[in-house]
Amino acid sequence: MTLRDNPSVSVVIPCFNQARFLAQAVNSALAQVDSRVEVIVVNDGSADETAAVAAAYGDRIKYIEQANQGLCAARNVGIRHATGEFLQFLDADDFIAPSMHANMTSVLAADPGAVAAYTGCTIVDHEGKPVDAHAGVPESKDVFHRLLEFNPWPPHALIVRRRAVEAAGCFDLGLRSCEDWDLWLRIAVKGGSFRLVPGNFAYYRRYPGSMSRNSAVMFRAVVMVIRRGVKMHRGCAICTRSAARGVKLAWLHYGLPEMHRCLSEGRLGLWMARWLEFAQLLPASARWSLGDLRHRKRQVISGVVSSFRSSHRRSEEN
Repeated sequence: MTLRDNPSVSVVIPCFNQARFLAQAVNSALAQVDSRVEVIVVNDGSADETAAVAAAYGDRIKYIEQANQGLCAARNVGIRHATGEFLQFLDADDFIAPSMHANMTSVLAADPGAVAAYTGCTIVDHEGKPVDAHAGVPESKDVFHRLLEFNPWPPHALIVRRRAVEAAGCFDLGLRSCEDWDLWLRIAVKGGSFRLVPGNFAYYRRYPGSMSRNSAVMFRAVVMVIRRGVKMHRGCAICTRSAARGVKLAWLHYGLPEMHRCLSEGRLGLWMARWLEFAQLLPASARWSLGDLRHRKRQVISGVVSSFRSSHRRSEEN
């Protein structure tokens, strides 16, 4: 029996039209040192070369193909086929360091009360070149309330006990983003520690078009997940304070940049649509947006003029 015949970590890799990155993700999982690993690739209805890339690995990986059902459904299928004691959710456009599993599973093995181990991450560009790094946040005895404020991890920066994921109900099919954050909240509310493993073992790719760059979508999802989290804990006083900080951070990180984008592009109609939408989602954002608008008069005028000139040039060309 080989190490891979009796896996300790099952790495679930959903893939939808990301064949160009898939091999790097799979290779990084298979390259783990001093660790038993099971790699599960779920082709979620890709129209590119995903199947061909996966086929090249033969029986070194488990390959599952399904009609497109979304990220959560793909990950849940992978969980159902997993046999490892631990799970890792590695998106097809990300990758991990060779020593990641060995470092993290040793911490989990030594602490039966820990439900997950996490690490820092390195941000890479489209070509996989490092552009930034984020150390793992310090451990907290109150993981749940910290998670109400923000999600400190990309999904593959954690290794989590499979039984904890299954007990929490796996990924929510009703979510299209922040689904990992929602799962960590549901795991944390049941108790158990999240252990920090020093180092940056996860590599997180950011590039134009990735979900993390879509500010409007992310703002809606973050506010929804935080509010769902409060309900999980029946809204104690700490929940209220943590959630308030969380939605304010969501506004500063996603909502406000989206409003700025509308102004810089001279799209006042879209700005108003976003203002109405965000005000319904988070009433305080209406006041924050108007206050910001008063301080950005020059940008508004510049954006409108630029938009008018562009429209005029297009009209002349036609």
